[in-house]
Amino acid sequence: MPIANFNIQTLKLIVEAARKHQLDGGAFSVTTGMLFSGDNFEGGEPLDEDGNTEINSKLEYFWPSEVHMIKEKKIPVLMLVGDQGVYIMSNINHKPKETSSKIEDVICYAEKCNPEHDEDFDENKRRLFGGSDGVVTIPLEWAEEAIQKGKRKLKIKLTKNTVSLVE
Repeated sequence: MPIANFNIQTLKLIVEAARKHQLDGGAFSVTTGMLFSGDNFEGGEPLDEDGNTEINSKLEYFWPSEVHMIKEKKIPVLMLVGDQGVYIMSNINHKPKETSSKIEDVICYAEKCNPEHDEDFDENKRRLFGGSDGVVTIPLEWAEEAIQKGKRKLKIKLTKNTVSLVE
C-alpha cells in the first residue's frame, strides 16, 4: 500500500496558521464533505441556497450551500491534494483582495512529490494518489497528534478507496 510521508516541521507551520486563523475568527473554505453532511445544518439535512432540502429543491442538480451551514461547523481541516505533485494545505479562506501572510500559504509536499525538486514527481504522484487530480479532506488533528508525539513525519496510507493515518 502506498504511504505518503510529510515533513512534520512544515506541517506544524500549517497547523499553527490554521489554529491562529481560527482564534482570530477567520473563515475557512468548506469542503464537499462538509456541504453534504446533514450534521452541519439545522434540521439535519443539507440545504441549497434557497433553504430547500434535496427533495424540495427546484434545481435540476441539487448542491448544498454553505450559506445555511451552522457557522461552528466551518472548521479548519487539512486538504491532501493530488495535482502537480502531492501536498497538504489548510482550508484557510482569505477575504477577496486580502493579502495573506506567507505562512498561511505554506504547503507541504509529500516526499518525492515536489515538482520543483523531484524529477520523478509525476510518477510518484500517480503511484501515491492515482492518475486523476483530486482533494481529500483529512483531520487537522492527525498532524497535531503527530506533532505532540514528536514524530518527524506524518505518514498517510492511500488506497483506491481509503485514506488512513499510519501510527
